[in-house]
Amino acid sequence: MKSGTLYATLSKAAFHRRLSLTLRMLFLAGAAIPLWLGLVFAADNLFNLSAASRAVIALSFLGGLIGGAARLYFRYWHTPSDTGKMAIYLEQRYGITDNRLINAVHFDRDPNLP
Repeated sequence: MKSGTLYATLSKAAFHRRLSLTLRMLFLAGAAIPLWLGLVFAADNLFNLSAASRAVIALSFLGGLIGGAARLYFRYWHTPSDTGKMAIYLEQRYGITDNRLINAVHFDRDPNLP
């Protein structure tokens, strides 16, 4: 990533957006995990599951947690942030109508633009 005030602002905004999306997904998982555990507990009490089926359910739950964490990492944190996309997001989110951020990014990428 380049240096300068524009890129510092865009990288900070990208970090906060990634953090916001990550926390949103973690809160969603925090709401879904107790529901899933309650359903497994009810199924175990109603159907008297064997030890092998309990082990399969526990391993699938652990695999789901690991898979969800890996998906969260690769979706939001592994890919580098694009300054153009972040500029478009900020302008749409905060109602900047004159395209200042997008123009600044494009002019900085190619100073020979008219």
